[in-house]
Amino acid sequence: MDEFAESFEVLLLGLEADSIDDETFLRLCRETESYDYIVDRLLKRGRLDEALAEAKHVENYDILEIADILSEHGHEDKAVQLIQERVERDNDTDLLHWLQEQYQFKGNLTGAMEMAKRTFTTSLFEATIERYREIRQLAQQLDRWEAVRSEIMAYVQQSHITALQIEIALDEGQVDLALQLLQAGRQTENPGLGPYGSDNLNVGIEVAKAAEESHPQESIEIYQAYVEMRIEWRGRENYQVACQYLISIRRLYQKLGQSDTWTRYIATLREQHRNLPALKDELAKAKL
Repeated sequence: MDEFAESFEVLLLGLEADSIDDETFLRLCRETESYDYIVDRLLKRGRLDEALAEAKHVENYDILEIADILSEHGHEDKAVQLIQERVERDNDTDLLHWLQEQYQFKGNLTGAMEMAKRTFTTSLFEATIERYREIRQLAQQLDRWEAVRSEIMAYVQQSHITALQIEIALDEGQVDLALQLLQAGRQTENPGLGPYGSDNLNVGIEVAKAAEESHPQESIEIYQAYVEMRIEWRGRENYQVACQYLISIRRLYQKLGQSDTWTRYIATLREQHRNLPALKDELAKAKL
C-alpha cells in the first residue's frame, strides 16, 4: 500500500469508525498502524489493559498522542506511567519535557527537577540558560540549589560549553568570570568565526554590555573586536551593526574622559577602510 492510499484509508477509518464493528475496526487499524484509533476505541469500550498493550507498539514520536488519549479518558496516572516506562530506557527530550510538566502540575517538584536535569544533560541543544534557570528555580524551591548547581556546572565544564558558562556567569552577576571565560577563547586566525570563536559569537556582546560599568576598558576592547569582525564580513548590514558598537565605544570613551583617544581611534578606522564607500556612508549616517 502506497503512502497516499494508506493515508486515505486512515481518514476513512476516522470517518466511518462508528459504522464498523470492533474487531474489523481494530484489524484495519493494526494494518495501517493507526494506534491512536485503536487505543481510543478500546478505552471507549472499557478495555484499558488491551489499550495499554497496544500502546507498547507505538514509537516515541507518537506516544505522547497516546498519553493524551489516555488522559482524555480519565487515565492520567496510566498516561504518566506509560511515559515513565519510556524514559527509563530512552532519554527522549520530548518525553522528558512532558513528564516534567506533569510532575510540576501535580506538585511533584523533585520529579520535575530530575526530569529538567536529565533534559539538560541529555543533549547539548537542551543545555541552555533558560533550562539552567528552570532547574535553579525548582532546586531553590526544594532548598537543594547548592548541590544541584555543582552537579550541573560539572557537566557544563566537562562538556566545554563555554558560551553557556559565560551566560551563567552573567546571569549570576559574575562579570569578572564572564570576561575571563570570553578572553580565554580569543582567536585571530579566522575572522569569519568571530573574535572569540563562533560558539561565543553572540554572547561576547552580552559580556561587553554587562562590563560597561565595572570594566569599561575591557568592554571597549570587546566592542572594538566586534567592529573589526563586522567590517571584515563586509556588507551594509554588517556596517550598520558595527556603527552601533562604535556608538557604544564613543560613549564609554567619553565617560572615561578619553575623548581624544576616541578621536584618534575613529580617524584610524576611517583611514584603514577608506576604500569601503558603503562603510563611509554608514558612518556618516550614524554621525561617526
